[in-house]
Amino acid sequence: MSNAIKSASLTFVIAMAVGLGITSVAHAGKIDLGATPAVLTGQSEPGQEFVYSVQNTAKTATLNAKCTSALFEGTTQGQDTQEWAVTATVGIGKGEFSEAQGCTLGGIKMQPLMNGCKYTFTGEAQSEKTFLIDITGCTEGKQIEFKVAAGGCALKFPAQNGVSHFVWKQLSSQEATVEARETALKVQQSGGASCPDGATAHTGISATFSANTVVKAFQDKETKQVTKHGHQYTEHICGTQVQIQAT
Repeated sequence: MSNAIKSASLTFVIAMAVGLGITSVAHAGKIDLGATPAVLTGQSEPGQEFVYSVQNTAKTATLNAKCTSALFEGTTQGQDTQEWAVTATVGIGKGEFSEAQGCTLGGIKMQPLMNGCKYTFTGEAQSEKTFLIDITGCTEGKQIEFKVAAGGCALKFPAQNGVSHFVWKQLSSQEATVEARETALKVQQSGGASCPDGATAHTGISATFSANTVVKAFQDKETKQVTKHGHQYTEHICGTQVQIQAT
């Protein structure tokens, strides 16, 4: 794992850990951390693909977007929190187009573009070790895009709230997994006859998300400003690994 962890005003998607906080009104997911501020990292489990599946309106055809690897990075303030945000980088390799490596859409090489979008997790008013996710913070006028060569299907995932649901499993005092279950995302299909609903542009709540993510936390050692692919952001440097547990 690289010790250089990006932020880009990461509030997403991925301290990605939730536990149980009990109040007189309702349950609430919360994670306790061994440092503040902390850098949260997530990585797809080895050998498991990071998958978005899109069905057609009749639910008779499915198009899968798959990546062999996914990384999630974010920062938090405070020893415990019910909400956090992470930024995702999917694909493998290095270089300007690294996001395309190891990713396919319907079996065709794909380039996923996050366009500043983050995954924000919240445990407020949720059951024990369960939380919702929002897609937030996208660059103005942008959304998550999955792009392929001309003639192929293009998918776009706009900012949206309350994608349910994700479950937390503790592995040790410093490590856990987050599992996606029963997700339903708004998606826009366009660009080709290979789209689930054909060549006509179509928008609907027809996408699901599948992945298990290993989550860890580190001391936020320092930051520096960097520019990559024409985008300037704050890079966080990981220090010592610390506790991350659901409570």
